[in-house]
Amino acid sequence: MKAKKKYNTKFDRAKVEILAEYGIDIDSKPESFEYIETEFPELNALKIFPRGYGVELYGPPGGAKSTVSSYLVKAEQKRNNLCGWVDVENRYNIDYNTKLGVDVQKLVIVPGTNKKANQIVPMETLMDIICRMILSGNFSLIVVDSIPAFTPHKLLNDTVEHNDFEKERVAEIARILGAKLKVLLGGAKANNVTLILINQIRAVIEKFGFIKEATPCGKTIGFLASNKIRVVGAGQIKKLGGVVGNHIKIEPQKTSSGTCRTSCLLDLIFGVGLKPSKERGFALTDDQMRAIFDE
Repeated sequence: MKAKKKYNTKFDRAKVEILAEYGIDIDSKPESFEYIETEFPELNALKIFPRGYGVELYGPPGGAKSTVSSYLVKAEQKRNNLCGWVDVENRYNIDYNTKLGVDVQKLVIVPGTNKKANQIVPMETLMDIICRMILSGNFSLIVVDSIPAFTPHKLLNDTVEHNDFEKERVAEIARILGAKLKVLLGGAKANNVTLILINQIRAVIEKFGFIKEATPCGKTIGFLASNKIRVVGAGQIKKLGGVVGNHIKIEPQKTSSGTCRTSCLLDLIFGVGLKPSKERGFALTDDQMRAIFDE
């Protein structure tokens, strides 16, 4: 007859029973945050891209959200880590990203269009692909570009097969995302995958004519993602007799990784990429600017 095991406290007994029944150690201590580090010290100082978590990058069109994500891919590839890019918008520019330093041959690019079927890939299918990529355990970074470009299966079915363009669909993407994203982020944490969710902003007219910024899917992504980062233009860069780029402000709106809410400035040179900013004043001379374009 086996002797009963003695426990110091009832909690010790509960820990052992829960571990045996569910395989969960309820007294395990969380690991410290690790971050993806780019070639820009001012961006790294924000500590806004933790490994194993979801990060929402949002802002207006042309605000360098995809470019910032490409530099994250570049940084991870330098560490020989596998990265994925879910091209929902079907606008991934291989030449531009190669110029940024991304090895597109080693980047797993998931297209948003099925060329064999000559049709857009439904949102549900893409979400399933993302889930399988995360759970494979091979990826360190996956970028979804972008959330508003998702097309739910019901929308495809109504418009393509039944030619019905008038049926109302309220928050359909948000409902699907709210259910699927919980699973994706749980898998990302378990497999140490950073999931970058690129989002956009919309102008919403409220009562009395007030205009408010809003993101597609409402607060769904911002609530579930660990970090919510606003990427927005902060002025034009005028050189060589014209506009050659924009000052870019990267500003955390929500951080769950323990960092302070501050911001950094980078300069986006059209067709070239990001460069360090000098306090919103672009300090390069015209000759130095020409050298950048000639690189």
